[in-house]
Amino acid sequence: MAWSYSRSKRFNECNRRWHFAVHDDDPQEDQGSKPGKPDGASVGTVVHEAIAEQVGEWRVRNSTSLVDAKKSAEEGMIQVWEEFHSDEDVTPEREKMISICKRHLTNVFRHIWPRYQDHTYISHEQSATFPIDGYPVTVKLDLCLRTTDGKLRIVDWKTGVPDRRADVHPQLMTYALWASEHLEPDLSNIIVEFVSTR
Repeated sequence: MAWSYSRSKRFNECNRRWHFAVHDDDPQEDQGSKPGKPDGASVGTVVHEAIAEQVGEWRVRNSTSLVDAKKSAEEGMIQVWEEFHSDEDVTPEREKMISICKRHLTNVFRHIWPRYQDHTYISHEQSATFPIDGYPVTVKLDLCLRTTDGKLRIVDWKTGVPDRRADVHPQLMTYALWASEHLEPDLSNIIVEFVSTR
């Protein structure tokens, strides 16, 4: 099994939860139960997918659409909601989740995205596995760009509150290590950053 930051974090938080996630034998799933409603992870997934769609559009057409991103997020959250509830169960809570997604996307495309528009696209939503001391490590880059001054920029979107306690975050450092081996050998030319969509 390849190491990834999210698996490592899950293990450190609760090794039992990690075991069930890795071995897919969660006793709650065997009983057919699931959480009663979508949660913050659902918002994160929907927002990431809407951003990824627009990055793909930007790559091809050199433009993004906040309207299209919001529409995609609404459709995505409705689909997630229906996995948890019947079609008739439209509640103010679902509308609140949709509104939260739209708020994240408004922030991204009105306030954050303009600083990346002049960059050169390299990749987005790219997964890669590479060895560290003989162990396979998996990274998934939300966005990878080249700045106008030639630096490599790796962006990791965070819909939640990023953990800012560590001066050097292991997830970002793993991205930098992968990038130094595959895209940019000069570490001083690599920028890795968490970008809050809030």
